[in-house]
Parts: sequence; structure tokens; C-alpha cells
Amino acid sequence: MPQLIEYLDKIAREKQRDVLSISFLDSSMDFDEVLNIDFDQYLPFLEVTAWLDANNMPWQSCCLQNSIVIQGRIYVDVPFDEADPVYQKLAGHLENPDGSMKISGVTFQYMPLSAAMEYTEQDEPGYWEKYWADDFKPNDENSA
Repeated sequence: MPQLIEYLDKIAREKQRDVLSISFLDSSMDFDEVLNIDFDQYLPFLEVTAWLDANNMPWQSCCLQNSIVIQGRIYVDVPFDEADPVYQKLAGHLENPDGSMKISGVTFQYMPLSAAMEYTEQDEPGYWEKYWADDFKPNDENSA
């Protein structure tokens, strides 16, 4: 079944706070490798999402603004607050004390609300329809 995948910055604006995400795309992967990953079989994804589910930490698929790749990232509905025990549990599962990742192919990240606010115009009704329509307008050289 098709799934609606939201932009991480939109989620931050809706929550009105910094947001956390986990990426399952290794920087050493080339574009074709990324496109051919079956996340229903990808062990780092399965391991992390099973742990999140077992620890009652809600998550959903998401993507980054201006990214060609719309898979391989999830939003985790835990506030970025280093004093919060739930955040500490999540960070402790994903990161070593030195900040390196415990699970190969996994990156733990946060997006500050201030960065998400740079794209507020995209929340306006009709923005995406106009955006895509502008992309497909013939230029003067190619019009008949």
C-alpha cells in the first residue's frame, strides 16, 4: 500500500520543536545501491525499528527537503532533550560514549526547528502544485 512520507522539516514545524531522525543510508553507498535497498529486509533498519517498537518510541518514515532519495530515513517522536530519560535511552542504544554509532549503516541526527522554519512557504496551500507545474513549463527555446 502506498505510504505518505512527510518531510522532516514539516514534522518539526508541526511539532514546533527540534526533531530527531535516523538514517539508514551509508555514505559509501552509490545512488544505485540506495535505490535498490529493500528496507523490509535491511538488517540495520529492522534492528532499529524493532527496538523502537519494543521500547514504545513512535516513529514514521520521512525524507529530507531537496533530497532525491525518499527512503532510508525515519522520524523518531522523542524530543531532543539530553536531560530526558527517553532521549538518553534512545541515544544510548544508538551511540557509543564518544558519539560514534553502535550500528553500522545507521546515523542519528537532529534538525533544529530554526532550520525547519526556512521552508515555511511549502506549507501554503497549492505550493507543491505550483512547484511541479513550474518545473514542467516549456522554456522559450523549446516552445512551438
